[in-house]
Amino acid sequence: MNSEALLNKKEAFILRFGEEVDDVKRQVHYQSVINMTDALLNIKNKRESDLYKQKIYEYFEEISNYSLPIDQLSSLKLFREYLQEISLYLMSKANFRSTTDFQRAIIWGIIFDLLLFLIFSSIFGYFLPIFTLFFGLKAYSENKTALKENRYFGRRY
Repeated sequence: MNSEALLNKKEAFILRFGEEVDDVKRQVHYQSVINMTDALLNIKNKRESDLYKQKIYEYFEEISNYSLPIDQLSSLKLFREYLQEISLYLMSKANFRSTTDFQRAIIWGIIFDLLLFLIFSSIFGYFLPIFTLFFGLKAYSENKTALKENRYFGRRY
């Protein structure tokens, strides 16, 4: 995949959707697509990332065929068909963060705290949700850093 062609498609995408209202941008996953494209263009292993560059190029082609506004079902279908695989790749290679990472961290913290509560509630008279607080603060901090560094993606982002 030619990086120049992908860059041109990205610029056309920005021109088409850059001035749209936020709801339309969410429907086309505007910021996620821009972040993913930039990351794919900067990946050192060009051979490995070519498959994903081709996928996002196909996404640009496909999204240009849709008329606005895009319904939620089509938006979800496009995300799953083109962007989900790319996002998983970037999570492993470029340390990308998802919009659901914070919720996942809180859920794991609640599970660990519940286990601690069940084990130690009879020994100690009080309970402090240590893991929920720790995991939540850690995920919040990592997401904030990822947002600043444009390593953030998600459906409707």
